[in-house]
Amino acid sequence: MRYRIFLVAGFLTLTTILRAQHFSTGLSLGPLVSDVQGTDTRDYDNDYAKIGYCGGIFVNRTFGRNDILQLEINYVQKGTEQLPDSTNNGYFKLVFNYVEVPLIWRHRIRVNMNRKFYNNFEWELGASGGYLFSYSYNSSGYNLPLDKSNLNSVDICVLLGINYLISHNWYFGVRFSNSVIPVIKRNAIPAQALATYPLSFNNGNNTMFEFCLRFVFGSGREYRD
Repeated sequence: MRYRIFLVAGFLTLTTILRAQHFSTGLSLGPLVSDVQGTDTRDYDNDYAKIGYCGGIFVNRTFGRNDILQLEINYVQKGTEQLPDSTNNGYFKLVFNYVEVPLIWRHRIRVNMNRKFYNNFEWELGASGGYLFSYSYNSSGYNLPLDKSNLNSVDICVLLGINYLISHNWYFGVRFSNSVIPVIKRNAIPAQALATYPLSFNNGNNTMFEFCLRFVFGSGREYRD
């Protein structure tokens, strides 16, 4: 129920913003790879074996010639997965489904390639707040229960990415996300996939690489060339 209220509130906020002038809106969709730091029971590194997807809507406004402030509402499927070993043992997968609201600053840059300058690249920086509305745990092909008290429902992330502007209506982006609140609490009972290893300050945190194609409605002229 709470995540539904969260979604409705987010859509109402966007609707209010859209009444103003000089705003662009759009849709995004794409795959992602994710991991949770410290859950690998073999070599304790981040393998990014968990494949998920993300999608949502966004609204933005251009400031000056090269800067855009963008607000998004996204569904994001994060988690971690360990593939079976050579004896077909050790498999597990944790899936965490979030509703996220990122606030992004996009900045267009000029890139010199083969003595030619291109201005269809951007870097982006931002932060997001998310709510964990569902989750699942599969171990060796069996769906097992998870004690919610071992998980944090709130996910706060820092974001960094790069975009390629394909046309006035389309752009493709690669975004890295790292949470600052562990999804698996650091005092969680260490049982199989919930056994996080104290490798770093990032122990138990979500990490993700997102590959999204975004479409801008209307003329799509976000920048004033």
